[in-house]
Amino acid sequence: METVCQEVRYGLRMLRKYPAFSLTVIITFCLGIGLNSAIFSMVSGILLRDPPVKDAERIVVITLANPEKGSDRNQVSAPEFSALRQQGHFFKEIGAATYDDLTITGLGEPERITAAEVTPNYFELFAVPARAGRTFKVTESVAKQKFEAVISYDLWQGRYGGDPGIVGKPLTLSKKTYTVIGVMPAEFKYAFLPCAVWTPAPFVAASSLSAQRDVRNLNVLARLIDGVSIQQAQTQTTTIIQGLEEAGLTDKGWAPRLVGLREILVEPNVRIAILFLMGVVGFVLLIACANVAGLFLAHSVARQNEFAVRAALGAGRWQLMRQLLGEGLLLALFGGTLGMLLAFIGLKFLRASLSFDAQTAWLAGKIEVNAAVLLFTIVVSCLTVLLFGLMPALQSSTPDLHTGLREGARTASPSLRRTRTRGAIVVGQVALAMVLLVSTGESVQLVVTEARARLGFDPQQVLTVNLSLSGSKYADPTKQAEFFGEVVERIQRLPGVQFAGATQVLPESFPTQAAFEVAGQPASRAEDRPQAGSYIVSADYFHVMRIPLLKGRQFSLSDGASAPKVVIINQTFMKRFLPKTDPIGTFVSTYPNLSGVPDSREIVGIVGDVIDRVGQSDDVAQMYVPFLQSPLSAMIVVTRGGDPATLTPAVRESIWAVDKDQPISGISTMRRVLDGKGAGDRLLGGLLGSLAALALGLAATGIYGVVSHMVEQRTQEIGLRIALGAEKGNVFRLVVGGGVLLTAIGTTVGFLLAMPIPRMFATAHQDSWLRSSVVLAIAPALAMGAALLACYIPARRAMRVNPIVALRHE
Repeated sequence: METVCQEVRYGLRMLRKYPAFSLTVIITFCLGIGLNSAIFSMVSGILLRDPPVKDAERIVVITLANPEKGSDRNQVSAPEFSALRQQGHFFKEIGAATYDDLTITGLGEPERITAAEVTPNYFELFAVPARAGRTFKVTESVAKQKFEAVISYDLWQGRYGGDPGIVGKPLTLSKKTYTVIGVMPAEFKYAFLPCAVWTPAPFVAASSLSAQRDVRNLNVLARLIDGVSIQQAQTQTTTIIQGLEEAGLTDKGWAPRLVGLREILVEPNVRIAILFLMGVVGFVLLIACANVAGLFLAHSVARQNEFAVRAALGAGRWQLMRQLLGEGLLLALFGGTLGMLLAFIGLKFLRASLSFDAQTAWLAGKIEVNAAVLLFTIVVSCLTVLLFGLMPALQSSTPDLHTGLREGARTASPSLRRTRTRGAIVVGQVALAMVLLVSTGESVQLVVTEARARLGFDPQQVLTVNLSLSGSKYADPTKQAEFFGEVVERIQRLPGVQFAGATQVLPESFPTQAAFEVAGQPASRAEDRPQAGSYIVSADYFHVMRIPLLKGRQFSLSDGASAPKVVIINQTFMKRFLPKTDPIGTFVSTYPNLSGVPDSREIVGIVGDVIDRVGQSDDVAQMYVPFLQSPLSAMIVVTRGGDPATLTPAVRESIWAVDKDQPISGISTMRRVLDGKGAGDRLLGGLLGSLAALALGLAATGIYGVVSHMVEQRTQEIGLRIALGAEKGNVFRLVVGGGVLLTAIGTTVGFLLAMPIPRMFATAHQDSWLRSSVVLAIAPALAMGAALLACYIPARRAMRVNPIVALRHE
């Protein structure tokens, strides 16, 4: 311990002796380790987070896939659930749930919440007891407890103010009264199951099983028996489903897939984005570590005289290596400590940025610096020193005593091996930076394309209100049409409102794709029918959104249920399917599903194209159907005009004047809706762009270090050249040429490694590879530009070398 303490003190003195070197290494460590710790916190908090249930690894979600129908994770039908419950011997518990948005009334304004009907063993499957009260009894029939309800912690705290006497009190849900029997803990909340109220349901009535074979609405979960693997349960489940197919109780082509609870809680695109981000910061760490290795090599050259003296006085190779690695560990300790502070700052930024919707904000709350992150930081710091500090330590621990002890050793030229090693490090840095530039450049290009997308409508001064009707009161489509018609009429009369309307789905919200056939163009098979985005809108919707009418007329109040069925198409629909005829008056048959009876509708108008989805790069066919001919229980009321701040209360009062119990789930401006839809992509693009710039900066720093050290080591040579008549331009080219050569080699290697990346992005996003490959042209230019900038300062310093001073010791 005395020896260790002595070497630590000596290491601290060495760091103080070379403050520029120490500060550079610490900052480099800080950036590399801090960014990796911040992103690993996301991985740990979102991807590696264990659900708050007992033995979560034993719980699986049973989904069904049908490649022919393009379904990957479909829900389960009642006959399938019944068979799995009876024959699934590998399942210790198996339960099901269905989810619906219902209206809760009483104690304040009406509120739209997510409620679940679950099998009574639902909470027993998770092995999570109630925080207050109890959960459903497995031993009792559903009929005896059908009006009992378990509520979430958030609902208890929010709507009921944490009332300690909540158990036993009534709860009104869509006009039905339940008795609260329990409150679940705050942790019992997942991204996959965002639920506020649970009520019991059996789901399987033997008399109706055959009638429910086509209804897939059950989320089925199961707890595996100890010792049974997911693969074994998967095999048994496949056998059960195949037996149902043979018995004619389910359709053919469905294959079960058992997914772990942790995997199902995170959307695949979120998982891919986080892992991609982790890969990017890993590249940044590699570049930072390469910088550190280069700095250690350069620093060791400057200390050859010191190492030679210590070796001459009896220091062994292991002692020298231990001293150098100790200094590296000290630098890593300081850099890792600052990196943790950077990680805390980065997490604060990430939490603030991941608040564009409630689901994402809840996930962001799970991101924290925990013990796993601290261990990750320590391991990364130590590995960085061992992997990238060991090579300089090995080279410096075997000094050449003759060269090192002679006078002027500090100015001796480095060995060819050291020069090649530093050059190889720089080449690797540039190659990694090139791959990173291309990858992030492709991602950023997608975000830029999304931001520049032509909307096809005017989102300014548009207010949106989400309304969803429920209960027996609005079961009749006529009642639905009357409600929304009266609400739109009342809002239309408000001061400042120019137009008011309603739509089933807003633009850029992935509308339902409806199959259709144009008159005279029948499809040979149902699967071959073309599809178009389907919108159900009210009469003044096009006025509200300022979607231009190109030909024909818009909808009117006369397009009611008893009037001839009509449809409005967009410009792309006309160009693609009716290019040589006048569309007005042509009939189109729309199909609600593959086997459904079609609706024959007459085209009465043509409007401009509107963006369907986030990041859309091509025009798509669209159809608009009048709301009065296809009423729905859930619509979005849109208004144009007026100040949203002053208009919002009046809109609320107008809705409650029609129905005082109608919940209003959200009021927002159309501009904010659009910002929220692309917020995740923009955040990812911004992070990737910043990381790519940092990587390029680190690579440029590495080039600067190599060239600067080369100038320092070749001061005598440069002085001699100048003394013999070399011009400043020749010296400038000599210095810059070395850095540019290394950059050119690294850029070439990186270019070859990065060539497949644009093609992969183009395939994934159905974009033009030629257009994506523009990034391949920009990335090398950026790398070469950074190299020239990094070489400029050392080259200018070399041009000012005084030959008399440089040759003084020769």
